[in-house]
Amino acid sequence: MKQGWIPATLIAIFIALVLGFALILPRMKRIRVALPSGNDPVSAQLRGRLSDPVLLTAIRVRVMVVTGIVYLMAAKIPLVPSLVALSSAIVLGLIFSIPTWSRTSTAAAKA
Repeated sequence: MKQGWIPATLIAIFIALVLGFALILPRMKRIRVALPSGNDPVSAQLRGRLSDPVLLTAIRVRVMVVTGIVYLMAAKIPLVPSLVALSSAIVLGLIFSIPTWSRTSTAAAKA
């Protein structure tokens, strides 16, 4: 563990697991239950679950965390810059999620 990127990567893996088990998995289970069978139309409730901003944000942040892990594995930088890179990846994931939150508030205002 002399190289700083290794513990930073382990922290990032833990963050990705927490995002998956706490935010993504329960929502995906509810989506799976609400899926229509065969060629039945998709209900409005299912469409709402598919466009859940928390789900979309968690997925985008998780993808950016995984991208940050790949970067750390390639760059092999010390601990503090590794933590900065992972923090930047999380912030980018949140920034990329802003449209999902504004779309939800716009849809709520129209209703």
